[in-house]
Amino acid sequence: MDGALDVILDVVDRAETSLCKMTTVRIDEGFPSSVFLAGLEARGIHHVARLRANPTLDRLAELHMNRPAAPEGRLHCKARLWRDDGV
Repeated sequence: MDGALDVILDVVDRAETSLCKMTTVRIDEGFPSSVFLAGLEARGIHHVARLRANPTLDRLAELHMNRPAAPEGRLHCKARLWRDDGV
């Protein structure tokens, strides 16, 4: 992971120079080390990171992880019609 922060900071700088005024960085679970996150925070870069598996958080979130049964008529229960006539 050496150099990952430098690469991300370079990409953010280039994006904010030519594409946008503010960036948000999405980080996979292998990257959120304290040094990496401190580097982003020192520059004021917004970020969201996936955390590694955590049994305590998993247990707390368990009640909220199941989607309720789909009521009749929800879009994903019906067949979709895809038209290819330019409409």
